[in-house]
Amino acid sequence: MKKALLCGIKGTGMSNLALLLKEQGYDVLGLDQPTYFSTEAKLKNNKINYLENFELSNLESDFDLFIYSSAYKDFEIVIKAKEKFNSYSYPQYLAYLSSCSQTYAVSGTHGKSSTVGLTTYSLSQGNRKNFPFYSIYGSNIIGEKEVTYQGSDNLIIEACEYQDHFLLYKLDGLLITNIEFDHPDYFKDINQMLQSYKNLIANIKLGGFLIINIDNYNNKKILKYAQSTRVDLVIITYGYQKNATVTIEEGNIKGHICIPLMGRREYYLPTFSKPLISNFVASAILSACILLDRDSPALYLDDDTIIYEEIFNTLFAQSLHILQDFIGISRRLELRGKAKNIYFFDDYAHHPTEIQTVYNELHLRYPGKKIISIFTPHTASRTKALLNDFSKALCESDVLILTSTFTARGDGDENDPSKILYEKIKKKISLNRDGRLVSIFFLDDEKQIIETCLSCTDNNDIIISLGAANKTYIVDEIAEIINS
Repeated sequence: MKKALLCGIKGTGMSNLALLLKEQGYDVLGLDQPTYFSTEAKLKNNKINYLENFELSNLESDFDLFIYSSAYKDFEIVIKAKEKFNSYSYPQYLAYLSSCSQTYAVSGTHGKSSTVGLTTYSLSQGNRKNFPFYSIYGSNIIGEKEVTYQGSDNLIIEACEYQDHFLLYKLDGLLITNIEFDHPDYFKDINQMLQSYKNLIANIKLGGFLIINIDNYNNKKILKYAQSTRVDLVIITYGYQKNATVTIEEGNIKGHICIPLMGRREYYLPTFSKPLISNFVASAILSACILLDRDSPALYLDDDTIIYEEIFNTLFAQSLHILQDFIGISRRLELRGKAKNIYFFDDYAHHPTEIQTVYNELHLRYPGKKIISIFTPHTASRTKALLNDFSKALCESDVLILTSTFTARGDGDENDPSKILYEKIKKKISLNRDGRLVSIFFLDDEKQIIETCLSCTDNNDIIISLGAANKTYIVDEIAEIINS
């Protein structure tokens, strides 16, 4: 049996890759730090072992394959392993996989994991279980214990722009959700980001397709570029604007949408805010386009499918119908539990726009409920660059607990931009400016965080952990205490 060693195996994408490699016949061993990650249960359920250290003695065995998270690229064990084994970074291995299969990517600042998860779900239901594909992305469908692997002909990946990783991939089709400034430790401004996306457009194969959201200002620039430089591409636009190929309209019933392209029929979706609805519609378009890239796409229709005059409309409508039953993916507004009348959620939101979308969705789902948030900023550079946007978005919570910036814990308190964010928001509260926020705390001690949440709740609230750091277990502990 071939052996693979994965450094940083607890990462969301890396853990899914570990499951895929096991599916492909590898004996997988992982290395990571002892910090808790929500992916641990998935690894243990699939009997994938990992060591919580980076000792060089772990390299004494022979491995056919060594893959490492880019976060650990400068670790001594990675440097030594690269000298000894057939080695790839996580993005490099995705690039290798993209050269072996027809590959479709979802890119954008927000919504990548959700859209890939939705597409994965859509292509794995009913007769679509016969469709030969697999997917790799930074989360997993809630309740899913194994990686979705129905064959190796087609690959769906989450393509991240950080450090231009997405430029490594060979693509048959691309979906762009939205583009906003992010990763200020790599991109100096939005123009540099846009140039990277233009380079990404060049990576799509001749005659491939581009799906793009035209509600986003920066996406419109990329669309114009694609239309002028890649006349060979099939381009499909979507969004709430009337000139989109697939226009979205609000339905007459809450939670329903209408797609004029499909007539006046309304579709129910298990979400309410426009950005999240857009992800559902985008995945339905992507599913249809991927199926149309195969011979005989009608093979994947169920018997009760409504048949439209055009096959794209039929596949698209079928996807929307399937997605009505989608229960979500991990760490994307994931409902962790309920105690009395308190709902407990966990979300990866680490950018102001994502935080705003989370709050908007919760207000629409649960009008009148108070929101208690535990937010851990991720990367000092992002927190500093988007300080004003963070302070505005977080004021849509009622109670806010800020913790130290995830990557700044070793820098000392005076260098932690989370402290600056805390002072800025506290001043806003004192001046009665913006939002709903009435109380803010700066806490790192987990016991104090739990006690503060318990003291602030009146048993009719929402308690949510936000950010890239794994605080999932804290909301789980609070729910357990209240239920006991």
